[in-house]
Amino acid sequence: VDYLLNRKMKIDVIVAADDEIALGALQALLEKGVRVPTDMALVGFDDIAESAVTTPPLTTVTQPMYQLGKKVVEMLIVFVQGGKKPPMSVLDATLQIRQSCRCFNPSLKAEKIWMSPAVKLHAKVSDTNQDAAEEVMARLDPAIRGLARTVVEAFFHDVALGGSALFLNEVNTIGVEAAQAQKTELWNTIFLELWKYSVEHFNQEQFLFADRLLHGSSTVSVDLEKCFWTFKQIKIKEKNELLRMLGQRIANTLDIELLLDTVTLRFPQMGIKTFFIFFYDNHEQKKSKPELILAYVQGQRISFNVGDDFTLPMLTTSMSGQAKEPIFLVESLYFQNERYGFIVFEVDTPLYEVTLILPEYVSSALHSIFLINEVRRQTAVLSEANAELEKLRTKEHTLLEKINRELEQGRNIQRGFLPQTFPKLPGWEVAASFVPARAVSGDFYDTFMLGERYLALVIADVCGKDVSAALFMALICTLIRVHSEWIHAQGGNPLDAIALINNYIMRHYAQTKERQMYTTIFFGLLDIRQAVLSYCNAGHYAPLLISEDETFKRLDTTGPAVGLIKGATFLKESVSIPPDSLLCAFTDGVIDARNSDHDQFTFERFFNILKQKTDSASDKLKQIEIALSNHIQGAEPSDDITILLLRRGKKAF
Repeated sequence: VDYLLNRKMKIDVIVAADDEIALGALQALLEKGVRVPTDMALVGFDDIAESAVTTPPLTTVTQPMYQLGKKVVEMLIVFVQGGKKPPMSVLDATLQIRQSCRCFNPSLKAEKIWMSPAVKLHAKVSDTNQDAAEEVMARLDPAIRGLARTVVEAFFHDVALGGSALFLNEVNTIGVEAAQAQKTELWNTIFLELWKYSVEHFNQEQFLFADRLLHGSSTVSVDLEKCFWTFKQIKIKEKNELLRMLGQRIANTLDIELLLDTVTLRFPQMGIKTFFIFFYDNHEQKKSKPELILAYVQGQRISFNVGDDFTLPMLTTSMSGQAKEPIFLVESLYFQNERYGFIVFEVDTPLYEVTLILPEYVSSALHSIFLINEVRRQTAVLSEANAELEKLRTKEHTLLEKINRELEQGRNIQRGFLPQTFPKLPGWEVAASFVPARAVSGDFYDTFMLGERYLALVIADVCGKDVSAALFMALICTLIRVHSEWIHAQGGNPLDAIALINNYIMRHYAQTKERQMYTTIFFGLLDIRQAVLSYCNAGHYAPLLISEDETFKRLDTTGPAVGLIKGATFLKESVSIPPDSLLCAFTDGVIDARNSDHDQFTFERFFNILKQKTDSASDKLKQIEIALSNHIQGAEPSDDITILLLRRGKKAF
């Protein structure tokens, strides 16, 4: 429309491709002062809801959309059911003739009132019309005289001629302008003054005709008023829908820059031409400085340096040339107790409600953005922490591998303390089994010869199952060998080594701040010529001596565990080993061995296995190991398991 009017072309009518374009053209023509349909006719297409209630109502074309859809479905059903291809169908569109094309057709026509032959109107109608029109014009408000003149003159013209519809046509044309200018109240005063003049000056026949004309004008005026307000309600509904869609788009924006771009694009569509957005530099702090983030003045986005100090007078200097002082509305941006910033709008009354609602959408979007940014920040922190944790895990894995290698070395060293072979003695057989619960153990056993006559048998259980127990075990094992060999070399009783070791431990290790270490020890000294076993049991589980007739003897304790009592006394006992008998020394890990249900192996089950007849100590040991393995069935070991067997005689017992 701007292009056509700027070229100053003589245009009679604009025919638009659809009603949306036609309504846009109507708005542009009114802003340029071009009256529709007085100065230019306008026609649309599609017959949308607004076209029937705009001012003036839009002449347009109705497409039979319902009939088209119905026809398509009918043709489709025939086609799906195997019928012949339906022929082409053409449905007629309907021309909706309304007032925008100068096709005035008021709801109440000004029907010609045939005057009786006796009634003759004044022959000089023009002079009479002019005088009457001037008298009525003098009674009207000067603000509407220019708008009212053609209507007043047309009224007296129609009354004089008794049948023309010129008056109602002018009422419609000028009424459109009055409705658009929202001057309907002043417009109604014109009809009131015309009615007063008719009462005062017309005879009965003229008054009846004039009253009919004025009644018709009221109907046209009411229709125009109804159309104007209906159109306004539709536009309000459209604006509310646009506001809702805009709100959804803003609320679903999850990026600050995209949010600002969306606001810059969409706010002007709502009629907001000037606004400023401030964010607090740290919205989580109660005291923080607001910073200008976005400035939009009179349809232009203004560039500035973020962080500079701004005040409203500084920002609105470009608005100083306006006819009236601008009004600003400040709305906070917040969610619950969090303050994000505020928006400053330049507003007028029609936009007041919009400027109250839009900040809520922006606040919701900001809450989501800050929440997501916080999640991203926390994710970055967690990622960094996970990276550090992964490094620690790698170091830990390396350290564990190193520890495992060292433990494996410790295990090999500890096994090195145990005898790799047993003395070969005619008529005697030694067998042993050692199963640590962990990599290293506090249990140990030992067998060694003292001269050619005596066989030393040792089994011990150090408190604990960790590295400290293994180290303590190595110490005890070494001390037993060193002291017993030295005492034997001096002609003494090697069993006295237990008392010496106890005193040594109490003197050097009893005051440790970590924990007091102690061990149970069974130390036996076998005279292979006399078949007599002298022994000292320092708090250890009593070994069993089982004869061929299944009778057994317990070799009970003769003193406390080593490392508990300073100066403790350790008695010595002796027992004969008859032919075809078995001596079994063991640690408590044997009878305490548990399965996955935490059931113990028990002493009774162990003793029943010992009583069963076998040909050798190694066969008996294998029998015990199988029974323990079947009982445990892969459960985690609860304690170290150590067994030392001594058998006399070759035949089965």
